[in-house]
Amino acid sequence: MAKWTIADVLSKGLKHTLSAPLATPEQQGAKPNKYRNIKTTVDNIVFDSRNEAAFYGLLKASGLRFNMQVKYPLLSKETIFNDTLRSVSIIIDFEIYNSKDELVAFVDTKGMITKDAKIKLMLLKKMFPSVWMALPKNKKERNEVITELQKIVQ
Repeated sequence: MAKWTIADVLSKGLKHTLSAPLATPEQQGAKPNKYRNIKTTVDNIVFDSRNEAAFYGLLKASGLRFNMQVKYPLLSKETIFNDTLRSVSIIIDFEIYNSKDELVAFVDTKGMITKDAKIKLMLLKKMFPSVWMALPKNKKERNEVITELQKIVQ
């Protein structure tokens, strides 16, 4: 049985019966990302997902003070029974500050929260118990987080 490409179908004037639009030939060979996120560029900054890029836009428009992609070491490298275990760290998408330059919130945009992410976030919360934390995964949650951050920062 011959395999037809999208170009073959289109060149013959045939109609496709796929429910989704046809992919371009360049897209056909691309392997999807593990979590199906799509890298997005805003203000010449490449974000890991559309969710993260959208939250950046909301933060920027809100006037809140923030840092992006901040790495926190959680556990140092250890040797146990002659086996060296690597250090553990977490990279938080956004740190939010109040007008006194005090850290008030962590925001990590997640579409899917893995077991590893849950453990890392728990360790981070133990290190910073007074810092508010949010994990928005959609438009509604992003807007709710911005509203809550504006209350916290005041």
